[in-house]
Amino acid sequence: MNAAGSVVVGTSDMRAFVWSSEGMSEIVGFGDAHAVSADGNRVAGNGAGRVGDTIGNNEAMLWTAETGQVLELGAFDDDTATFARGMSADGLTVVGASGIDGLNCFRWHDNTLEYLEGMRFATDANRDGSIVVGAAPPVAGSACAGPMFAAAMWRPEQGLQFVACEVLPAGLIPMGWVLEFANAISDDGRVIAGDGRNPAGSPEGWVAVLGPDCAAP
Repeated sequence: MNAAGSVVVGTSDMRAFVWSSEGMSEIVGFGDAHAVSADGNRVAGNGAGRVGDTIGNNEAMLWTAETGQVLELGAFDDDTATFARGMSADGLTVVGASGIDGLNCFRWHDNTLEYLEGMRFATDANRDGSIVVGAAPPVAGSACAGPMFAAAMWRPEQGLQFVACEVLPAGLIPMGWVLEFANAISDDGRVIAGDGRNPAGSPEGWVAVLGPDCAAP
């Protein structure tokens, strides 16, 4: 959904749609739609993929409402597919997974596909796409280690960092909590939300808020 709640995107019967006060329409060429810009003018999604016995386009795509044009975002040389999962509010950055197994992550920015070293899930970006959040395999013995994944952040200058032990101030995480996935980040980068495990070991959501005395990511 866009910032005003006036545009909704999604998938119906393996076809992407965009809904507004003018009604619901198909985004031709898209198999699914995952994210929309704050103004509702840009949609990130994926090609139609397999239709019956025919292999379609398994590539992340960007649709612009003003022109109705669909832009294919490309793929890395060793991968045969990319899958869009999130978009910056300004609509100029798309993040997602690369490869059929989804074990690589990308950031499409300035018409360039970037490989996010170390990331295994890329789910969201801040307003201008300078911060990407998701998850990565934890470092053995790390204070933020989870069973399989730890919430992570990627930035061009800093690269991959773990949210619990490299981004948030020391002592902020309650004892016994494990932050496994970062699923969303605010436009200003000061609020991060995700999934984790509480001290009892049960799955539970979490929100981390950087206060005014904390440096923004």
